[in-house]
Formats: sequence, C-alpha cells, structure tokens
Amino acid sequence: MAFAAVFFFAMFLAASWLVAQPVMAQQGQQSIPDLIEGSTARTDLGVFAESLRSVPDALQAMESQRQKPEGVTIFAPTDDSLVAAPESVTQCLRQSPRANEIATAFLLSHAIPGSLPMDALTTKVSQLPNGKFMQPTLAGGDSSLVVIRQAASRYPGANTGIFVDDAQILPDGSNVVTASGLVVHAIDGPILTPHVVQMLDVMKRMLNMVWELEEGPDPQLDDLIDWQLADALNSHQCDVLCEEGRDLDDALEA
Repeated sequence: MAFAAVFFFAMFLAASWLVAQPVMAQQGQQSIPDLIEGSTARTDLGVFAESLRSVPDALQAMESQRQKPEGVTIFAPTDDSLVAAPESVTQCLRQSPRANEIATAFLLSHAIPGSLPMDALTTKVSQLPNGKFMQPTLAGGDSSLVVIRQAASRYPGANTGIFVDDAQILPDGSNVVTASGLVVHAIDGPILTPHVVQMLDVMKRMLNMVWELEEGPDPQLDDLIDWQLADALNSHQCDVLCEEGRDLDDALEA
C-alpha cells in the first residue's frame, strides 16, 4: 500500500499536465474549486482544488451531483498530506494512456452522494451497532466503496473522530465549505480505494519494466519504497519503452 500511495502522489501532483477543459457550475453559483479555495476555515486545500480544475471529468461529475436534490459531500486532503513527485516520475506517468482515468477515479473516490455536514455523519454512525457504514463514491462500483466510521481520534482534545477509510476528518476540518448542494470536509490523507490501488499497481509494474530495460532484473525492486527508483528513471527511459511499440496496457496485461 505504501508503494502505491507514493506513486499515486506522483500522478496526482502531476495533474497540471492533463489538458483542462472549462467546467461550469450552475449559473449564479461559484464552482467547487473556487469555493474550496475561498474557504476561510481552511487555507491548505489548494492542491486538491487545483487538481479538480485539471481533471474536468471528475469536476463535472461532482458539479452534476451537486445539482441533484441530495447534493454531494467531498472529503478534501490537505496540501501537507500530499507529497511532491520527482520530475522523473511525472515524465513517465505522462506517457500512460490511463493517466486521466486514474486521476478521475482518485478524485471521485473523495466524493459521495448526499450533502452530509458533520452532525449528520456523526448521527448516522452513532446510530449503527458497529459504528460504521459502507458508502458508494462517485467513482462507482463495489471496488470504489469507502467505509465511514467513528474511532479513536489521532488528535489530542478529541476522544473520537470520523474516518473515511484511513483518513480522518480533521478536528478543525469539518464543514469547511457549506453551500447549496455541497459540503466539504478537510481530511488528513488521501483516500485510496481498491479500484485506484489496482490501477496504481499497473503504474508500478510499468516503472518496474522501465527499470529492468535499463538496469536488468532486480529481485529487491519491490522493496524500494523510497525515491531511489524514481530518481533512476528519466524521460529517455520512458521513451525507450514506448518507442519499442509496446502498448503499456497490453504489455502489462500479458
């Protein structure tokens, strides 16, 4: 999971290389990214907001859900919970035909149908015998469900907190945006659903293949959870993989 998370961050923070298309909110409404960036409750959600602008398929799905009667709730990771990626990794990821698909699935995993402020979430989990419930996300599919639960807080001053999978809503991060059809909570880490992790594993295998083309097989490769692998990659090596006529998805599925 740690390896997948690291390489996801590389893709996520490279979202600016996706060609953004304008996504319009309903007339008279501010867009979701504008509302997040304009929040006075939290000023450290800019990376997530900008990533929404850079992945129009995800933003359009959230804006569309916002217009429905039930609205949408978004769990936004803080800037500090995301790590910067070396350019060597982003160069490789740019060449993946699935980059936009992964970014869209990831972002939509942070949004659920229904406008649920903190008191509604707390009431819902407290009414359940085990204190948790499974919740579909806008990414769709059983492998994109998240578990919303109440558990011991990571932070002093609060006995319990609300978690979305492994990410906790910050003690000062609830209801950072409340608008028509929209609630945003700030969380202390990204949400990595099984669906996203599976796609990230394809990215990992692609990077492994690039490494082996240059350096030869390395039995310890899967243990390289730091940036030694990333630093060894560069755009030339990625070009080698692509120029040999390998379709990345077909090669990885073989």
